[in-house]
Amino acid sequence: QGSFLASTLTDVNGQYTLSGLPEGTLSVQASAQNFTSELTVITLTPGETETVNFVLESNPASLTGRVTDAQTGAPLPGALVQVFIAGTDVLVKSTLTDQNGLYAIYGLNAGEYRVVISHG
Repeated sequence: QGSFLASTLTDVNGQYTLSGLPEGTLSVQASAQNFTSELTVITLTPGETETVNFVLESNPASLTGRVTDAQTGAPLPGALVQVFIAGTDVLVKSTLTDQNGLYAIYGLNAGEYRVVISHG
């Protein structure tokens, strides 16, 4: 339903546990700085324990740029930059532009994306 449910950090061995999740279909995503992120969908039944392992690749792709006013060419600070998996409404990453209209999004997997930029 698009609601955030829980998050956790891995231990020194890369192990993690999320408990108290509701039954149903859930999206689970793993991410780490300077690595790609990975998303998987699981379906939980009452009382079920599901094991979900992730393999993240180092040296991910990044997306950088500048957002400006089409009329004046002035930078647009605070513009929302959203990155979606191409052909879907699955949001991968988002950020806001800085005071110079610049943005940077790191940790993208190789692939096609749809970038949506909005302001005000």
